[in-house]
Amino acid sequence: MSDSSKSSGSRMQAAELFALGHDNGAVAKELRVSVRSVRRWRQACGHGGPSVLTSKGPASRPKLSEALFAVPEQELAKEPVAHGWPDQTWTLARIKTLIGRRLHKSMTLSAIAQMHRHGFSHQVPTRRAVERNEEAITGRRLHITGVTAHPTRDRAVQQARNLTVDLGIRIETLRFLLRDRDGKYSEAFDAVFEAEEMEILNSAPQAPRMNAHCERIIGSIRREALDHVLIMNEAHARHVLAAYERHYNEHRPHQARNQLPPDAHEQPAAAHGLSTSKALRTRILGGLINEYRYAA
Repeated sequence: MSDSSKSSGSRMQAAELFALGHDNGAVAKELRVSVRSVRRWRQACGHGGPSVLTSKGPASRPKLSEALFAVPEQELAKEPVAHGWPDQTWTLARIKTLIGRRLHKSMTLSAIAQMHRHGFSHQVPTRRAVERNEEAITGRRLHITGVTAHPTRDRAVQQARNLTVDLGIRIETLRFLLRDRDGKYSEAFDAVFEAEEMEILNSAPQAPRMNAHCERIIGSIRREALDHVLIMNEAHARHVLAAYERHYNEHRPHQARNQLPPDAHEQPAAAHGLSTSKALRTRILGGLINEYRYAA
């Protein structure tokens, strides 16, 4: 059964449960869906009846005819470097960009993936760790924009503006903003980064692996700091997070950088002799985190 058929079946089951008087929480638990989805279905059902919950079929999307395909096909033959990309790999995202430039048409990545009917298949990068982008890894830093118990759209936009100012000229090296689909990220939020010529990428729903770096640092902050501290208020949270941010960028070793922190550019000088072999410890957050350095 396709995903669309399963979704349509769930909506029709929800309509039956609504008629029986079940509340949103009970329906969500029964169908194993979110309460937000059930609330949306109930509202639609109230306005237009159960029939509005039936599937209307997949949304139509513009496809390339044989004649139209001839135009990007000629451009694809020139290889990506001729169009400004740094390597010779045609990915789905690049093909989508090329079609938009030449034909002024918008196609989904799944539609582009079906272009094998023209005898074309996109190339998937085969880069390995030894070929990783060292410059991108070197520029990776933790930046915590703020703390609030009541996030809003307006606040998210302001934090985006603050971030672009704090980054200064470093923002010129950034090409993409990868974010989830939270409703607090409005068009005004995206516009802040689009003004800096950054492309906005939305992760798929319930797919944390699409933003693995962000998920990893969130986990690190929890395991190394927040799980061991009783946060009293917003000011306390800002203090703890600011201390961890400094530790992460200035001292915490990173395997991807040969155990160097993001802000360090070379390994510390090796200690020689008894007078310089003593290690000094700096306690961070009352000893929750310890930093060690050789004595001068």
